[in-house]
Amino acid sequence: MFRNGIYKVFYRSPLDQDAFSEHALAVLRDGHIIGADRLGGVFTGSPGMSATSCDSINIDLNVPPGGELVTGLVAGPSGSTIKIKTRLDPEKIAQFATIEVAGAPVEIELIYMGPIPE
Repeated sequence: MFRNGIYKVFYRSPLDQDAFSEHALAVLRDGHIIGADRLGGVFTGSPGMSATSCDSINIDLNVPPGGELVTGLVAGPSGSTIKIKTRLDPEKIAQFATIEVAGAPVEIELIYMGPIPE
């Protein structure tokens, strides 16, 4: 099971080797995920347990009007919501993965930063 706490997520398109990675912060508390990046993307979701060593992650990524993903996809004038489903290892403090976002690959690095301050 994923730890309650603060996570840093670095992400970039593997199709653009010259691109710098972007980053977001996420908070996991009691089975709920909420996070945001500096470009206005906001995501919410939840982890789910599975019978394998990896747990599923279900996220709704809300892209602001005219926002552009690292994959090049541009949201319309009213923005868009993109569903992301992947599997990650809840036991690792840091991990790399390639996930699919709106049909395109995105490399991520997920790092557990620590517990939520009381």
